[in-house]
Amino acid sequence: MALDRISEELDVIGRVIEAKVAQFSAECYELHTAPDLGTLVAVENPRGEIYAVVCDVMTASVEPGRRPVAHMPPDADADAILEDNPQLKLLLKTTFEAIVVAFRANDGIRQHLPPAAARIFARVRPCSAAVVRQLTDEPQFLKLLLTAGSASDEVIAACLRQAAESHLDPNRFRVRAGKALLGLLGHDPDRLTAILRSIQA
Repeated sequence: MALDRISEELDVIGRVIEAKVAQFSAECYELHTAPDLGTLVAVENPRGEIYAVVCDVMTASVEPGRRPVAHMPPDADADAILEDNPQLKLLLKTTFEAIVVAFRANDGIRQHLPPAAARIFARVRPCSAAVVRQLTDEPQFLKLLLTAGSASDEVIAACLRQAAESHLDPNRFRVRAGKALLGLLGHDPDRLTAILRSIQA
């Protein structure tokens, strides 16, 4: 089975609602079902799947500027509140941001930005283990993640921790990823050390 079709077997978790070439936002079908920080996701695209790493997750009101009001009794937990007030699910939404790190072309996965942004309403799925292995085997995409803003180091560490679980030899993968980070962050040993320690956590 071709790798570019494997992601399609996995459940759709949301759809793109805002897109740039380097980043996109997606809305989940259900509350609190966003992929974890650092998860590699695939966006359907006629020219070849676009791959990205989840860098932020948010649950908020569907109305911009209007926050939920916490008038519930202190002994009620979040799940009980939603169960007793099903209308609240229509007033809230969960979204996530993802940084684009690669795309699939005719000759395989290319670890740089695609020629165009993801399409609005395109479906988003978690990448299969096979795609994660192929994408992270040579972690050149880390250079793009270093531009993820103030949380970039945590995003990188979370992504590499998850990716290691998909490799047959996780320790070998971590060593290879560490060498790639050394080439990118050799000038900043404190930052490099912090990321490497977080990868092992």
